[in-house]
Amino acid sequence: MIWRCRDGQAEINRAALHDENKFVPETAKPLVSLRALTRETQLTLPATLPPMATGLFGYLGYDMARQVENLPIRRRHVGPADAILLRPTITAIFDSVKDEIIVITPVWPDKSVDAKAAYARATARLDEAVAVLEAPAPHPLPTPPTCPLAWPSNPT
Repeated sequence: MIWRCRDGQAEINRAALHDENKFVPETAKPLVSLRALTRETQLTLPATLPPMATGLFGYLGYDMARQVENLPIRRRHVGPADAILLRPTITAIFDSVKDEIIVITPVWPDKSVDAKAAYARATARLDEAVAVLEAPAPHPLPTPPTCPLAWPSNPT
């Protein structure tokens, strides 16, 4: 899920995994919309998980101050949204104190999916993420120098 605010208008894409452009405008003001979404994305976590195991991650830009303060009107710019926050499907938390990586995928209530199927999907996501983390890192190909005489004719 992605929440964003552009020019004082909040919108949410609840289908971001399948359609990155399926944003629906919110009727509430941006901060009211964000507070509601924050409440919606709260989960009770086991004590063994760090607090950042679930939540909204992203940024609130300078122009979000206009939601709480009257600031002089400035010329609009073309650029990033005033704010973008997302609820990730998978979160990898690097704990440098314990020297470990915790990989988490919250399972959100969905009336169209039964609990066993939701658990199976979550387990598959975790298995795939852990497999990628455990795989060797790809080695980048060397960049040929600009002088063709310095590069072997048949690099291996």
